Amino acid sequence: MGWPQRQRARTPRINPPRPTALAGTLLGRHPASPLLVPTPFARFAATCDALRQLDGRNAKREGAAELLAAVDRDERAPTARFLAGQTLSPLDERDLNVGSSVLADAAGEGQTPLFGGEATIADVARVVDGLADVSGTGSGQRRSALLGGLLGRLDEDEQAWLRALFLGELRTGVQEGLVLDAIAEAADEDAEIVRRAHQLRGDVGEVAARALADDEPPLADVDLELGRPLGPMLAEKAEDLETALAEAGPRAFVEPKLDGARIQIHRRGEDVRVFSRRLTEVTDSLPEAREVGDQLDAEQALAVGEVYAVDEDGRPRPFPDLMRRFRREHERRASRAEVPVAIRLFDLLHVDGTTLIDDALTERRARLEELAPEDLLTPAVQTSRLAEAETVYDQAQGEGHEGVMVKAAESTYEPGRRGRSWLKVKPAETLDLIVLGAEWGHGRRSEWLSNYHLGVRVPDDQRDLLQEPSQPGQDPVTRREGHAMVGKTFKGLTDEQFGWMTDRLQELAETEHGWGVEVAPSLVVEVTFEAVQDSSKYRSGHALRFARITAIRDDKPVRGAATVADVAATGGPR
Repeated sequence: MGWPQRQRARTPRINPPRPTALAGTLLGRHPASPLLVPTPFARFAATCDALRQLDGRNAKREGAAELLAAVDRDERAPTARFLAGQTLSPLDERDLNVGSSVLADAAGEGQTPLFGGEATIADVARVVDGLADVSGTGSGQRRSALLGGLLGRLDEDEQAWLRALFLGELRTGVQEGLVLDAIAEAADEDAEIVRRAHQLRGDVGEVAARALADDEPPLADVDLELGRPLGPMLAEKAEDLETALAEAGPRAFVEPKLDGARIQIHRRGEDVRVFSRRLTEVTDSLPEAREVGDQLDAEQALAVGEVYAVDEDGRPRPFPDLMRRFRREHERRASRAEVPVAIRLFDLLHVDGTTLIDDALTERRARLEELAPEDLLTPAVQTSRLAEAETVYDQAQGEGHEGVMVKAAESTYEPGRRGRSWLKVKPAETLDLIVLGAEWGHGRRSEWLSNYHLGVRVPDDQRDLLQEPSQPGQDPVTRREGHAMVGKTFKGLTDEQFGWMTDRLQELAETEHGWGVEVAPSLVVEVTFEAVQDSSKYRSGHALRFARITAIRDDKPVRGAATVADVAATGGPR
């Protein structure tokens, strides 16, 4: 059986905006209308203005719901994404490559508007789609033309909100979860049904479009679709094995924590597709995973596992070696001969027409053991005894793995959610941090951007944890909303990795200085450190002691990186 074509989130062609009567509402200049004419982007900007000033989750939810209920049918999906601070669907594998410098160039060129009249939300979505398609020679000029034509139809306030949208700095206090609640309110739908649909579809825009349409099947009918990636279930860190076992409850599963990358293998008949943690397709990069899918004893299946690089003895190699298999199209990927990998499966989410995510892990594991050869499974011991768990931990460490995972036997699979039904136990303090800038090195490292500015996310509800740095010059990214520095490091990378980082950070550069670059917050690195100490240098209030990059996690999205609260919790109370 063939695969359904994976649809890119494109905006349908829409006629030029028709005149719309202005009226004052609580949140916008344009009332909801049964005529469903395209909605001026001015209303989105006015809604964001109001949301930023509103206090309380309920008020913000109602404001977002009012906008979603008012927009044209074809604008529901982009409006929901825009409210959540997204330009494209998370399932869209294209990149916009639009940073502050590109926006500045577009604004400075005084482009002639490409379309007449007031810009609509649909127009913005159409430009976003066009930007994502730009590539090759002259791409910078074409981006400027697209953006310039749009900016010419926006007033100063609307331009400011468009810039904030592109840079991920809306700062309205509205996150994806709140947008889902707003969709439920606007559609008069149960919030749990909306959230489950989002777990299965992975795109807040698609959920909004379906929930608000009168002629679509009920949202409650949404099910897992083979060939469409699910968000990964995420684990929290436990202080130690004893704590993890106590939290997980009786007969928890204890498995080695493999130092690799999460993958999901979708099989439909003879067709097998493989997706990464970031929901991008990596089938061509990992023919070994396709071969694993072929060995599953089922006509249809969705299995989740981990892939990691191995040496000639089968022991784990450093994570950066694995990433050579996932390089982007214009870079040379390492071959399977250069970087052999091992794949181990640990979960089963679908088999032959039956979705299993609501079944207990005990049942899912049993079904997986029926389908997959034993040598393809992550070893797992079900136990409540600390001594047995310690044996698994010691064996995992001895084999070169990070530590162990402790999973509640009754846990269901919750795509895209982080919770304490799955816990990880490993020795070193480790955080996933964002590279916010880099300095040119000295001496042997002078040709590379090799001293990295490490940062964390600052969600709206954690802004009270920030402080004014005593030495602002030590924190070059103080101006960046939504992020804060926690230190710098040049340790941990090889010369080859320094070269790769230099090329990548120059692509992401937003501002160049004599000392280096400030970059768009797009690249995640795994950092180990000895301790967290108080610091007046950084507005995070913390600095990592003896930080060292242990892996370039180009497979991880920025939204999964550590927050300022995570660092505060690691370092203890300030």
